[in-house]
Amino acid sequence: MPPKSKKPAAKADPPSKDAAKEKTTPAPKKRIVKNGNANSNSAGSGSTAVDSERKSLFGDWTGKTPSTLLYEHCQKNQWEKPVFEVGRTREGFVSTVVLGKHNKKTSQVDQVKMSPPFLFMPTAVEARHVAATYVLHRVNSNMPMYRIMPPQHRDMWLNLDKEKTKQNEWMYSSDPFNARPPEPKRQNAVDRSISKESDNRSVPMPVSKTFGEKPREDADVPENIRKYWESLPLVHMNADNRSFVENVIRDQSRYYPLFQDEPLKTDAEKKPIRNTLCKMGFRPAHVDESLDYCRDVDSALDWLCLHVPEDDLPSNFLSPKYNPNMTTISHTTKSLGKDWLIQRMSTLGFPQTLCVSALEEADGDETGALKILLQRLIEDEDHAEAVSESDVPHEELEAMRQDEILALESIYENGVNIKNENDNMTFEIDIKPSSGETLPTNGCPVTLEIQIPKGSNYPYELPLFIIHCEALPSYIRLACMKQVMQEARANINMPMIYMCIEYLNENIVNLIHNPPKLRDVTESFISAPSIPAQKKKTSKHQTQRKRKLTEKELTDLSQKLVEKLNEMNLAEQYQAIGKVRNNLPAYTFKEQVVNAVLKNQVVIVCGETGCGKTTQVPQFILDHEIKSKQGSKCNIICTQPRRISAIGVADRVATERCDTVGNSVGYSIRGETKSSSNTNLLFCTTGVLLRRLQSDPLLEGVSHIMVDEVHERSVDSDFLLVLLRDVLSRRKDIKLVLMSATINQKLFSDYFNKAPTIEIPGFTHPVTDYYLEDILEKTGHKSNLKTQKKKAGDSDLVTWQQQYRNAGYSDSTVKALEPYRNQDSIDYELIASTVKYITENDVKMDNGLGAILIFLPGVMEIKRCLDMIDDYLPNKSSFELIPLHAGLSSQEQARVFKSVPKTVRKIVAATNVAETSITIDGIIYVIDSGRVKETQFDAATNMMRLAETWASRASCKQRRGRAGRTRPGQCFKLFTREAEGKMQAQQTPELLRTPLEQLCLQIKAMGESDVTKFLQRAIDPPSMQALAQAIVTLKNVSAIDETPEGKLTALGKHMANIPADLKISKMILFGAVFRCLDPILIIAAIMSFKSPFYSPMEQRDEARKAREKFFVGNSDWLTDMRAYQEWDNLRKQKVGQSALRKFCDQSNTVALKNYLAYNTLMEISSLKKQLLEALQGVGFAQNKNDYDVYNKNSENTNLIKSIIFAGLNPNIVKVHLPDAKYDKVLSGTVEREKEAREIKFYTKDDGRVFVHPSSMLFSVTNYSPPFLTYFSKMATSKTFLRDGTEIPLYSILLFGGTVKVDHHNRGLSVGSDSWIKMRAWPRIGTLVHQLRWLLNSLLDAKIEDPSLEGKLIFDLHALHV
Repeated sequence: MPPKSKKPAAKADPPSKDAAKEKTTPAPKKRIVKNGNANSNSAGSGSTAVDSERKSLFGDWTGKTPSTLLYEHCQKNQWEKPVFEVGRTREGFVSTVVLGKHNKKTSQVDQVKMSPPFLFMPTAVEARHVAATYVLHRVNSNMPMYRIMPPQHRDMWLNLDKEKTKQNEWMYSSDPFNARPPEPKRQNAVDRSISKESDNRSVPMPVSKTFGEKPREDADVPENIRKYWESLPLVHMNADNRSFVENVIRDQSRYYPLFQDEPLKTDAEKKPIRNTLCKMGFRPAHVDESLDYCRDVDSALDWLCLHVPEDDLPSNFLSPKYNPNMTTISHTTKSLGKDWLIQRMSTLGFPQTLCVSALEEADGDETGALKILLQRLIEDEDHAEAVSESDVPHEELEAMRQDEILALESIYENGVNIKNENDNMTFEIDIKPSSGETLPTNGCPVTLEIQIPKGSNYPYELPLFIIHCEALPSYIRLACMKQVMQEARANINMPMIYMCIEYLNENIVNLIHNPPKLRDVTESFISAPSIPAQKKKTSKHQTQRKRKLTEKELTDLSQKLVEKLNEMNLAEQYQAIGKVRNNLPAYTFKEQVVNAVLKNQVVIVCGETGCGKTTQVPQFILDHEIKSKQGSKCNIICTQPRRISAIGVADRVATERCDTVGNSVGYSIRGETKSSSNTNLLFCTTGVLLRRLQSDPLLEGVSHIMVDEVHERSVDSDFLLVLLRDVLSRRKDIKLVLMSATINQKLFSDYFNKAPTIEIPGFTHPVTDYYLEDILEKTGHKSNLKTQKKKAGDSDLVTWQQQYRNAGYSDSTVKALEPYRNQDSIDYELIASTVKYITENDVKMDNGLGAILIFLPGVMEIKRCLDMIDDYLPNKSSFELIPLHAGLSSQEQARVFKSVPKTVRKIVAATNVAETSITIDGIIYVIDSGRVKETQFDAATNMMRLAETWASRASCKQRRGRAGRTRPGQCFKLFTREAEGKMQAQQTPELLRTPLEQLCLQIKAMGESDVTKFLQRAIDPPSMQALAQAIVTLKNVSAIDETPEGKLTALGKHMANIPADLKISKMILFGAVFRCLDPILIIAAIMSFKSPFYSPMEQRDEARKAREKFFVGNSDWLTDMRAYQEWDNLRKQKVGQSALRKFCDQSNTVALKNYLAYNTLMEISSLKKQLLEALQGVGFAQNKNDYDVYNKNSENTNLIKSIIFAGLNPNIVKVHLPDAKYDKVLSGTVEREKEAREIKFYTKDDGRVFVHPSSMLFSVTNYSPPFLTYFSKMATSKTFLRDGTEIPLYSILLFGGTVKVDHHNRGLSVGSDSWIKMRAWPRIGTLVHQLRWLLNSLLDAKIEDPSLEGKLIFDLHALHV
């Protein structure tokens, strides 16, 4: 449909709005009107409401409504049920109707959208009925349906009848799914009928009109459609870029064929396509050649637009005069001359890029370059060049040439023009067919130019041949030159000019009428780069697999293990360790555990904190196997949820066995492994075992699998259990032990076929709990946090305070509690006050000062907490502050296990990594913030991110248990007893609260094609809706292909191994491929966390001005990136922390403050490092010395924007700029600057949206091109975009989805729904289409093998992407 105009249409009048208003006066806005759903059955609606609505809209009309009639019409025609999409604008409501029909050939639903133009109604219900009437008229106007319609709609039908014309009658087809505009009527069409003597004859092309004059060569195009077409963004591609793209496509198509369909074989099949293409103006010879590779009109058009030279294309496909831009370049005399020479040589028909390389090879000599080009034209021939007779005297050569000149003058008289300038001899003669025929060149002469350069040994070497004729396409001129040179070569060593002239006179007509195949001419100029052979990869698991031992070797090894175990038990070093092990509660259950494992394939061990299950149960099993002389076959893998747990437990178990890590006991985490061929017990993270299962699905050689902390219910652990259940069914000899401190025993037991459960009681010293109210009573702390608003269901403040007074708390404590009610922020001063209270009231023991463990949700919170404690405590030498989180290296994490002097207190600030499995010696005090970060789905950004929330009661119990390991402890809970009661008992399984894209990707990577069927076998299967949405998302990011089974792409294989959101992982992979890695890593880290800028309520204007200093590229993300880069550059200069903080926000002068959060920048830096490590894990940027290579294009702003869009697609926004307005000035008129409020933004799903005032784009008034991509949006009274980045047209074309070319209407559409439309010459559209296809192929190859080089991948910036 044509776009909406500012003026409403005058003809097709809708039902009277005034009448409608009068009838709807007594009825207020109903839900049915607001939602635009006339058939709603929600509460409060019924037959009375429907009757009331009918009466208010149609008066006393008792017949069927337009909507009902449309439903019946669709049902009668076996169409899908029509869908009404109601939108609201400033003018009123408007409805679009979506019709659908099941396509039996494609097994998909074809859809057509129709919307009555310029008809706005006061209510949504009226808009629905108006749209129904309009659609019925479009699909059934041949029937007098108006007779059975309400009076107002009857009038509308009759008015719509007046809109029908001969030109638009195709729009009123009874089958809207196949309705197409008629073929265009070409004006001044050239008669391309072929004479009887040759079906392949070709003629020169007519002169084309300038692009942009008309959307098509069709005089009957309605004006509104013409205006709509002209309003679309225009895709430009200048001659240099066209030449570049053509060469790349032709080069790479040798390895990635563009046209792979089986061609048509019979003339009967080809004939209709041939006729269609010839009517469009293509030469029959070209059409026939295209049908050697293609089997339909569209693919043949693509082939023709790609291979037919521009000066031989039909005028409607690309004008020879098309010149999208004129550039002004600062030239020196030398460069200006060089460009002029290149231009002159390219007019002879040679590709411009080849002219450039030839001129460089000839050191700027035009004659030398021309000689190189002509040799290139015939270099594929088998004839050897004649040996130059360099020893022939110059006088003899001169005499031979003079004799030839006399002969030519006597034969042709004045017909030959001979010039001799500076010893460069030139012959020019007009070619005249010997047969007497008229040259088929529209009266334009064909001139043969023969050059004998200075120093030439002619006739012992070939002269230079050039054919001039403006009416002949360049490839035909090149073909004629090639034939003449072959004739000359046959007559080498004798005067040949006459023979060459006569050859052309005799054959020129035939050469023009029967040109060689296009590829025969163009192939001479293709130099395909060599593609390095891809190395066959072997997985680490395969390369490190142990050699299979013989039975005798196994028996000998088992005996050695028995001896080694006996030696360990008798060793003096072990005696103290043995006593500790024997005193653990788990020791008394040793026989019970071993017997249960022997008798059952699956056993569940539930043990309280401190019982020793994590360290002892694996050893019980290992020791029993060794004593049974089966030690050589015992290979235990024990998974841990975190890296620090795997390392810490492995170290502890190795110590208990009087061994070092890497021998009998080892560990394996991502990027680090300590194990050997002697390792019988391996602790690893869940992810490591999942990756092993990808290459070794049966876990060959593994005897026992132990899954610790299974209660945490992460996606990985639930996924692992599904896989292990499959392994158990295929390997009856393998054993599985599930362990946890707190576990839903029945749930896991039922899942594993009623597996037995063993409960081990814990052993901890008594722990005293102090809640927030107790801490405030003891410390007297007064908070600076702001008091939060009362939540629904809360008691009033007086009642709330009174309950604490009744419990015995002082008035000052009750008053101090107020800011903490409904408070989600952490009070770091309170933590520091609590630490200070502990240090001042602690009783010193003989074994040193009691250590303090503080639980916090994240890295940034740990840093702020330790900084605050450092400021609060006076004697800094008496304590050691240690951070502990997953982002630290193994060596840094190991600090927490090292002992400190007795006079020093260890203070550890940790995330939930310290909750389970590990034991930090000396912990007496625990401070629990009650907060945790967990992965949650952010609807605003449609991606996963870490969000801070309240921990579960089970987690808080685990944290509390850390305090009583070695002596009576104390737990300080920074939340009230009331708040603890509101916490969840257990954490919701991650599988049920997060999108499943990453998991589905991993399942695909394991070879499972049916993800839905696989996940239905999980303990708590996710919803079908969540799975369907995950599959759609994976297809949108090109992680899986469009086939029904959704095969994994090369991109998806790597994304499956990067532990980040899909958008982020796709961006960083593309950043590596296109060599602008560092900027993309920064932006990805900011997206994963938050902007480094902050904006205090009272200083918003100043904060915005500070951010504007970094504004670049019409992009919020590039602005944030630039700010980070400046801060990071200072950090690399090692200016010190004070200078860095001053740069951020600690300047005394407001104008110099940048309003940057120092801690946020540090977190971004940490995330950037983690993303780089993940990328290195899949084979990219592994060599630090090559990091500069991966940032070769880091200054290319448009390329960075394109990669941002590649990750965020389909988050795209159309920008509608207002019409230009002009002001009168003395010298004439000038265009008035646009105002930001006049610019409108639209998304496909939301309609009109608005830029949020916090975005840097809020005040931008110029967008070129008119498209944005965004990361997050929010809906309040309006839908706001929180951020935006202007994106180039080519980024949409290359990364925006499927590109469809409308060759006839000069259009391009992007995406499966074709929501993005552009205009382009068909040749340019085809080049873009093929470039996109080739880019995908090269990206697949590059991502499959990161070492592969590709011309296209790294030269895309040449297209100004």
